[in-house]
Formats: sequence, C-alpha cells, structure tokens
Amino acid sequence: MSEVSANRVLDTALIHVYRKRKSEMYNSDIWPLKLYWHQHRKNIRNLLLAGEYRLQEVVGFKGMDGKYYTRWSSRDAVVLKAMSLVFGELVGSQIKNCYHLKGMGGLKGAIKSVVAEIKGYTYVLKSDVADFYGSMDHGILLERCQKIIKDTRIINLFHQYMERLEVVNGQYYHINQGIPKGCPLSPLMGALILKSLDRIAKGECVYIKYMDDWLVLAKTRWQLRRIVKEMYRVMKELKFRLAMDKTYIGKIHKGFDFLGYRFGSQGVVGLAAKTIRNFLEKTARLYEQSATDHRISCYINKWCGWLDTVGY
Repeated sequence: MSEVSANRVLDTALIHVYRKRKSEMYNSDIWPLKLYWHQHRKNIRNLLLAGEYRLQEVVGFKGMDGKYYTRWSSRDAVVLKAMSLVFGELVGSQIKNCYHLKGMGGLKGAIKSVVAEIKGYTYVLKSDVADFYGSMDHGILLERCQKIIKDTRIINLFHQYMERLEVVNGQYYHINQGIPKGCPLSPLMGALILKSLDRIAKGECVYIKYMDDWLVLAKTRWQLRRIVKEMYRVMKELKFRLAMDKTYIGKIHKGFDFLGYRFGSQGVVGLAAKTIRNFLEKTARLYEQSATDHRISCYINKWCGWLDTVGY
C-alpha cells in the first residue's frame, strides 16, 4: 500500500485522469480535485494507509455507439489508476505473451508476432470468451489477486472494485459478477484470470494473447487436440463460456480472422470482413450525426494508421 499511496504514484495517476477529463463541463468533479490536489492527495493517502478508503458508487450509461459504459468519480479514478500502475508491474512480471500489457507491444506487437511465427505451422486454434468482462467470477478473480498480493488493504480495494454499486437512470444495482469496462485495472484483471490458459501451449506450439483473444499455432493434429482439450478444461474451471462464433479450430491455409486481420499460411492476406463492415458503419454513423469533416477525416486517418500495423 505504501507504493500505491506514494505521492509520485498518485500524482502520475492524477495527470492521467486529468488528461482524460479536462474537456468536461465546469461542474465536473475533476476541477475541485485538480485545484485542491495537495489537500486531496494527503487525505487519500491517509485513508489508503489506514485501510479506510471507500470507493463510491459507479455511474452506468449508454454511449452514442450503443455500448454500455461505467464512470467512477474522479477521486476513485485516481486511486484505481494508481493501483494499476503498481499492480501492472506485478502482473507483467508473471505473465508472458500477453500483448495488451505494458511493454509487450500492444496490438501491433501481437499481429507482428503472428506474422513472424505462422510459417512452418499447420494448425491453428483461435478463440475468445463470450462477455469476458461481464462474466468474470469475483471469487476466482479475488483468489488470483491474493496469490500475488498479501496486503489486506489492497485486497479490500480490489473487492470493492468488483462488488460495486452501479447507478443507472436513478436505479441502484449491486454488481456481484463481472468487472467494469474502461477501468485501468480491468485489462490487468483480464490477464490475471486467464493466467492458467497460458499453460495450454507447451512444446513447439506458439501462443499469443491480446485481451481475451488468444491464438495457438501447432504443427501436428495431436498437439491441436491436446490444446483444445486443455482449453475447454480451463474455461470450465474459470466458469467462462467460449464465443463460438469467434472460434476457429483447423488448418491455417483455410484462413482465419484474428484481431481484425485475415490470415493465411503466409501471414496477413487482408482485412477481416467484420473490420471493413465496422469501418463503413462507423463512417456512415458519423455522417448521420452531422459530424464535422475534421472529425470524420481524423477517424479515417486513425483507421488508415491501424492498417499500417503490418504494412497492409
């Protein structure tokens, strides 16, 4: 807890939250937090060290894209970010080939690893979890946290983060399953709960994971069968359900989609059909919303930059 509550960590966390919220209205709670930060920081630090910090209720809302989001208070967001800064180093030191973790290369690193490794392999297993964040079991997740963190004050904060109170349209809901999207802790929790999945690829197999998407390359049918059997065992153990529409088990040369790209035996052969469809739908939605030319061009340029990931 001394690391989480250190002034330098809390200051870094505040900068991160402020950059995210500095364009908000004058009545946002980020402004008094930023203006009187030294007073708030002292109070936050004392509560954390005493084990008495309490997370407030989370506001749930639906975004313009139709997806459901949650929003913590600015003060809680700073604390959760500070926890992720410290906790991320612990998780990163114990988990390999998880490309969404800091220092692993992100989406670009995952795609480039597939391109570099795919030649010489015959079979592939590609899958992910249906409703990954929303279906996490709190008991299993908390047990994983307790294995690497012994400070009961931090474990208590993790428990509050999981067993949270959400407010949606004035209605209060006690959440006893799943973790919130958009929180800096959530990707780390995702990597931690799937740690047992990382052991399914042994021997000459290649294993690559990004968030809840994973891919295993195998040379023989026997290796593939063993990996599939182990995958189903792990999913049952973690109380997860596979997204069958995103699962592919078979030969590489027949082609498969992974992280928005279409792969074949030689590597990237194009974009996944869903990627192109999502781009067209988002562009059309921006026009329907009377978005400015600048906003539309920024989105297109960002998307084109994503295509440059592997030089497509």
